[in-house]
Amino acid sequence: MALAAVLVVVVRAIAVYAVVGALNATTDEGVPYSYQHVMVWGGLHTVVPVALVLSLPENVPFRHDLRVMVFGIAVLGTVVQGLLMPFVLHKTGVVG
Repeated sequence: MALAAVLVVVVRAIAVYAVVGALNATTDEGVPYSYQHVMVWGGLHTVVPVALVLSLPENVPFRHDLRVMVFGIAVLGTVVQGLLMPFVLHKTGVVG
């Protein structure tokens, strides 16, 4: 579960840096890297995966394991990332 949580953050980082980088290339006023770091760390998107895994039909293989993993990642992400957010905001210089 911890490995899956790390992979979620890594994939989110790839997506955020790629999309924001492309947008920054097309505008004069881009999003600073410090804000991009906060977007990666603060992406507490847990509602959609939980809703999707709860809607899986009974006959889906490994349904219980998927539920455990998604709920674990949601809790781990919310608690760990939520508690560390003030540190990230100060470390990136977004908040003084």
